[in-house]
Amino acid sequence: MLGADLAGEVSTPASYLVEPEGLQRFTVAALDLGIKTNTSRNFARRGIRSHVLPASATFEQIAEIKPDGVFLSNGPGDPATADHIVALTREVLGAGMPLFGICFGNQILGGAGLSTYKMSSATAGSTSRSSTRTGRVA
Repeated sequence: MLGADLAGEVSTPASYLVEPEGLQRFTVAALDLGIKTNTSRNFARRGIRSHVLPASATFEQIAEIKPDGVFLSNGPGDPATADHIVALTREVLGAGMPLFGICFGNQILGGAGLSTYKMSSATAGSTSRSSTRTGRVA
């Protein structure tokens, strides 16, 4: 993935709306960097209206929605190549909008204020082993 700029290739070409099931609690602007369909479905189940925006979205498009939060989705690629998305994230942060992400989205968030680097081994979930016999972590 080093040097791969893929978010724009997998992103939706046009914005779309996923309505909440039942009472609407929040509105989220979800930046599609390779979003999974089930993500917005799960938001909807929790009363969240999702405005899913392409990776090429502008700050003005996000601000127009007046979201309760901005979501940076998962997606493929190298965050070091995502200059537009990092700059957009800085604008969102500068405006004081709540922002959250998952996977690639968190890497983008890190890149908006910190540097990122690839870990030498997978770190999803727990990297510690536990013993069922003793209940202690090894």
